[in-house]
Amino acid sequence: MNRYFTLPLAVLAVTALAACQEDGGTATVQTETNFSLAGLHAWPEGQAETADLESVGRDNLVIVVDRSGSMDGNACQSDNTKSEETIAALKQFIPLIPSDVAVGYVDFGTNVEVTVPLGTNNVPALLAAAEAHRADMDSTDLTEAVRTAHAMLAAQALAQNSTGTYRMVIITDGAADNNSSLRRVLSEVNTTPVEVMTAGFCIGSNHALNQPEDTVYV
Repeated sequence: MNRYFTLPLAVLAVTALAACQEDGGTATVQTETNFSLAGLHAWPEGQAETADLESVGRDNLVIVVDRSGSMDGNACQSDNTKSEETIAALKQFIPLIPSDVAVGYVDFGTNVEVTVPLGTNNVPALLAAAEAHRADMDSTDLTEAVRTAHAMLAAQALAQNSTGTYRMVIITDGAADNNSSLRRVLSEVNTTPVEVMTAGFCIGSNHALNQPEDTVYV
C-alpha cells in the first residue's frame, strides 16, 4: 500500500468503527496480506481490445457498501445507526482520495448495483452515492458484491496491463447469505493482486472476511 493511501483508509476504518466495537473492545487491524506471485503474472486472463495508456500504474479502489435492513440498527456503542455511521465515514474518507485514483461504488443487499463506475475525478458522484445510502434491502448478497467489485477491478487491470494497485473496501454488519459461497469467491480473489479490506460493524473475528493472511479486517 503506498503512503498516499494509508491515511484515507485509516480514516475510513477508524471513523466507521469508532463507536461500533462489540462490548467496547478495541479494533484490531491486520495489515499484511499475501497473494500468489503466479497469480500476479496470470491475472487477469485475456487481453484488452485497446490499452488505456493514461491509466498505466494507476491505483484502483472499489467501495462496497451493505444496504441490508440490519444496517438501520444502532451501531453497537453508538446511538446512531450503522447507516448513519457509514455515511459519516464515507463523507470524510472520499474527499481524501487522490484525484488520480480510480474509484467505484457498489451497493449490495437483496441485489447488487454498481452505483458509480470505476473512474477518476468522480468525488461528487461518490459523495452523492454515499449520501443516498439507505438500508432498505432484505438480504445480504455479499458474495455477488465481492464478485462484482472484483470483476470491475479485473476489467481495469486488463486496460492498464495489470500495472498499479487493486483494492476493495467492504463495509458490512453481518454474514453473507451464503457463507460457503463467499469463502469460495474470496479464495479466488486471493489468488490475484486484489487486496480486500473490511470495516465490519459488530461482526466479530470469525467472519468469512477475516482471513489474516489474505485480507485487511477491522
